[in-house]
Amino acid sequence: MGVLFILVQPLFGMDTLTGRHAALYQQLGGWSAIPAMVMAWFVHLTVSVSYGLLSGIAVMTIERLGIVALLTVTFSWITTVIAPPANAIIVQLVSFQRLTGGDLPGLNFSIDERLLLHVLFFTALVGGLYFFKKKHLLES
Repeated sequence: MGVLFILVQPLFGMDTLTGRHAALYQQLGGWSAIPAMVMAWFVHLTVSVSYGLLSGIAVMTIERLGIVALLTVTFSWITTVIAPPANAIIVQLVSFQRLTGGDLPGLNFSIDERLLLHVLFFTALVGGLYFFKKKHLLES
């Protein structure tokens, strides 16, 4: 899902997260282009796998579809809200910059294309996990 997230971002009028991070790693950390892009993908996929694990735990432990749907919307909202400062912290860490909380962007409470992208990401992720669980349980 993390790869699809990046591939779909331009359809929402955004530069890719990996491209933006790689450019910042080059600018702030003095990284060359290829290592910066590899690191940007590594960080993005690590975060995506973490979201997948968290979603998987929720889906596998919760039986009611309504609660799973509510969690999907909640995960989407929370990750959209924290994305700007979280991304800035990641860039600062990878670029070996001193963490400065005062310079971080604010939380994103906007209902915009970023929220829609996160809703689509988590819906596909959680939906896939939920249907896998249902299929697996029926076969068992």
